[in-house]
Amino acid sequence: MDDRQAPHANPVKGTSVEEEEHPTTTDLMAALIALGQASPKLTRVNCARLVELLEEHDQVWHW
Repeated sequence: MDDRQAPHANPVKGTSVEEEEHPTTTDLMAALIALGQASPKLTRVNCARLVELLEEHDQVWHW
């Protein structure tokens, strides 16, 4: 998991990681894709900047 997506505590509110229940982007996308398995509601749009970023970090998304 990318460190930028790591769930974290909130010291200002005094809550733990578990209490915050932070979903990651990966978790959110997986949930949306799972919801649309039977009747897809999402469409993929290729964004040139996103493609560049993925290529820079040698990451591939499989839809």
